[in-house]
Amino acid sequence: MRGVFDGSGEPKEATMKSKKNARAAPDPAVTVRLPEEMLRALDRLAHQERIARSEVIRRLVKQALAAQQK
Repeated sequence: MRGVFDGSGEPKEATMKSKKNARAAPDPAVTVRLPEEMLRALDRLAHQERIARSEVIRRLVKQALAAQQK
């Protein structure tokens, strides 16, 4: 490890983070531009379903992809 030394001038051993702090990596984030009218419609649906906008988008994309498979 470059630049990390103990008091004797010898390099320190790298320490591993505890497994307690380890988390599974989240799904990749995707950025998309949507018209204001579409965002308002998504927000209305999210409010009706009492879920987050991102969950509404995931569900709609999943439905659209499933419909294409038929």
